Amino acid sequence: MKRLFALILCLVTLISLCACGAQEEAPATTAATELTTEPATEPTTPSAPVEVKKDFSSFANIVADPKSWYEGLMALPIANSNMTEQELRQLCVDAMRYNLTFQWTPTMDLSYSFTLLERTSEVYLPQKIAYSGLFYCNNNAKGNVWKALNYYDVETGAMDILAMNGDFLSVLSSACARGCEWGWSRVSNSTGLENMSSYNQYNSNISLVGPYTYLPGKYAFGNGDGTKRIIEDNGVDVMLESYAAMKMADGVYSSSSYHVMMVAADPVIVYDANGKIDPVESYAIILEQDAVGSKTDKQDIKQSNGVTLRQLGGVDRKYTFQDLMNKGYVPFTIKELIGEDPVEAAEAYIGSLNAPVANGTDMILDDIFSKTLFTNYAICALEAQVKNPAGEVLLSEKYGPISTPLTMHCAIRSEEFSEKAPAFANGENTVHIYVRLSTGELKEAFTTVLKIN
Repeated sequence: MKRLFALILCLVTLISLCACGAQEEAPATTAATELTTEPATEPTTPSAPVEVKKDFSSFANIVADPKSWYEGLMALPIANSNMTEQELRQLCVDAMRYNLTFQWTPTMDLSYSFTLLERTSEVYLPQKIAYSGLFYCNNNAKGNVWKALNYYDVETGAMDILAMNGDFLSVLSSACARGCEWGWSRVSNSTGLENMSSYNQYNSNISLVGPYTYLPGKYAFGNGDGTKRIIEDNGVDVMLESYAAMKMADGVYSSSSYHVMMVAADPVIVYDANGKIDPVESYAIILEQDAVGSKTDKQDIKQSNGVTLRQLGGVDRKYTFQDLMNKGYVPFTIKELIGEDPVEAAEAYIGSLNAPVANGTDMILDDIFSKTLFTNYAICALEAQVKNPAGEVLLSEKYGPISTPLTMHCAIRSEEFSEKAPAFANGENTVHIYVRLSTGELKEAFTTVLKIN
């Protein structure tokens, strides 16, 4: 009956079409500890409501070891100004790889549509198949692994679709630029790359890689031939030298296919008998979020645990320099990776812009939740807690997800937390507002004594 009910819910869910730019067919694939603890019961206060553990037993072992995957994600370092360039680059690549290799299985069948250059594709993601990465949906793509974790069972690998209230697209979907951006945003606090149609070294947080150049305003970088014209104007030799200058975590962008990818490792450079770069033998290994998961998709892999895996992104794909040139890709890098923009310490506070409310300020709960949260890195998720004087967590509510990707300010109201918190207001317990940043850090934005009126 549960399966029938879930199927009915899926069939009646209306998924709107999401328009996006052109996407090409990719080459064949070649290859912290969470702060929240279980609520504790304080003898002098009511105990926190007990959450009933959902039964995901039918999905057991969909992921060989989801707990290890989760611990690996949490163990990624937090970027800091003392890291070397290589460490920062490795961090970006590792973060994007986690987005692309995150394995999960839905608790109900999923279906949706998306449009590429006036061609609509129907996507069907059935149960009992493990999926690797977040699925493609371009303009609706607001997801990242941090959001998905609110609905993910670390022991079984099951993703609770019903708990998303039908809004699974905003939690699980991703797109080419979004997938790369969640890798780069581990070190970068610029939002200039979230839409690569505005590709321009003069007005975003990017720098060109190699000797190629272009004049601002001369090329169309949206869904057009701008990058192909850049390649034509610079010539083959200059572009080959530019590809050869790429490093791990740099990006490549093509306006004709409206696609952006991340370089997974320093490229392999082969020279011909004349000492020139061989465009066919030289290549780069690429990470990319792409459009897969249709009913006709045949890229399924049989895993050692007997469960079928369907990859929803490209991991370690080989692109020759000739491929990149033919398809109009130009290389760029993030300014933090070359020292042109410093990696900052994370900041988070409530109040108004440039006017933070100091920790310990005497405020009632309603006033706290009427404030705006400000950060200097993109916001991934929010959490509110009540603790006793011993530091034990009496109440914890994660809420969101943030509807607007890469935002650095948002409202923090949580109706559910506001309803439960009054039971713990005894003049000693404290309320805490936390924010998960794109750097991976869980930052405390505000704390004070819990007061209701």
